[in-house]
Order: sequence, then structure tokens, then C-alpha cells
Amino acid sequence: MSAHIASEIQHRCNLQLTDVPSHLQELVDRYAARGLLKYSLRLL
Repeated sequence: MSAHIASEIQHRCNLQLTDVPSHLQELVDRYAARGLLKYSLRLL
């Protein structure tokens, strides 16, 4: 669940072209990278 929340926070900040708020940055750093690994594609 935390990875989903972190991913959503990052996504919304990206849409608004803003940085992740400092009080949420640790959560995003900890969990968002894990979520990206599931969906990453190998680019040739």
C-alpha cells in the first residue's frame, strides 16, 4: 500500500510540475523506486 501511495504522490507532483513536498520526500524515496522496478522496461 505504501508503494502505491508514494507512486501516486510522485505522479501528482509530476502532473503539476512541482517537487514532492519535503515532509513527503522520504516516503516517496523509500517506496516509489520499488514500485518503478515492477513496471520498468528494458530499453534497447
